[in-house]
Amino acid sequence: MKTLSVLNRYPRTLEHWFDPFFKDDFFMTPHKGEANRFTVTSALKEAKDRYLLTVDLPGVSKSDIQIEAENNVLTIKGERKTDVKTEDEKWIYHEHSHGEFSKSFQFPENVNFDQISAEFKDGVLSVTLPKRELPQPRTVEIQ
Repeated sequence: MKTLSVLNRYPRTLEHWFDPFFKDDFFMTPHKGEANRFTVTSALKEAKDRYLLTVDLPGVSKSDIQIEAENNVLTIKGERKTDVKTEDEKWIYHEHSHGEFSKSFQFPENVNFDQISAEFKDGVLSVTLPKRELPQPRTVEIQ
């Protein structure tokens, strides 16, 4: 019957192990190394004549964003700067993230990188990447 005794303790052991993950204070406390990390979310749509990339950049200034295009790769870099606090203020609670970010997107050869346009409005960067016709293979007649 020793086996039954061990099995009876097993569920309580699992519950005890998972408890910290499901308590409110676990989710409310930033973890070491993650509190200041700013992550970028994005979406990519394809239309007949273009790709449309949108990147959410809340709290990022337009002047802190760089867009680079090279070898069919589009890279968006920037920084969300930390909130400024004064000597007479102290944080009671702080979840805002900050820091540098960089995200790259690989595109097919049919993107016309010379015609890319970008717009930044309400914390959302929209990048339009027009498509171009690729040269079609041709048949060469032998003389």
